[in-house]
Amino acid sequence: MIKEMAETVGLTDYLSRKPSELSGGQRQRVALARAMVKKPKVFLMDEPLSNLDAQLRQQMRFELMELHHKLKATFIYVTHDQVEAMSMGSQIVIMDKGNIQQAAAPMEVYHEPANEFVARFIGSPPMNIFLADEVGIDLNVAAKVGIRPEHMKLHTNDELRMSSNPLYIQGTIIAKELLGSETLYYVDSSIGRFAVKSHGEQAAYGNHVQVEIPAGSLHIFDENGVRLREVIKV
Repeated sequence: MIKEMAETVGLTDYLSRKPSELSGGQRQRVALARAMVKKPKVFLMDEPLSNLDAQLRQQMRFELMELHHKLKATFIYVTHDQVEAMSMGSQIVIMDKGNIQQAAAPMEVYHEPANEFVARFIGSPPMNIFLADEVGIDLNVAAKVGIRPEHMKLHTNDELRMSSNPLYIQGTIIAKELLGSETLYYVDSSIGRFAVKSHGEQAAYGNHVQVEIPAGSLHIFDENGVRLREVIKV
């Protein structure tokens, strides 16, 4: 059992070492293995992967999900890493200053955030938030609108087009991150800076762009930051 747990957390080559000879990340894995070997009915984990490097963290996420499936035990997992929360959790509880902001399944939290705090907290990059009138929306019942970066549509000047959709923002590309199949653009505009996620590479640094905002992808927030459930036509 010890060898099995050591192999699971990647410590097989360190079994003969004393605690003082282990790094902080290795000690964290020892604590995790000690909890796992007891096979309790409930696991309480407080950021167990925080000191691990990216590759080992990904491996351990898989191992923990597999362990959860095998043991059929309840895992209460505390983390500030939204990738861990979204990929590992069956139910996410988002808290701010000790108060629960939303408790729901991961994809519900992502697609239907309860309020502006949750909308900004979940997502990489987080949801773009604008004042409603800044993007041409006249709503007496709402103060702000939000949209995920991947739902915005970017057009360069070479292909600039005015569609029937009246919602768009003119801006300039000030930075971009190539993420393989996707590109993350940072746009500077008269109403502030925001992010747009696009498939492939469409624009270069300094390009003037038009960013469409599909009305059907908007999230509406009232003056207190609470998301309105009703669909509002704009």
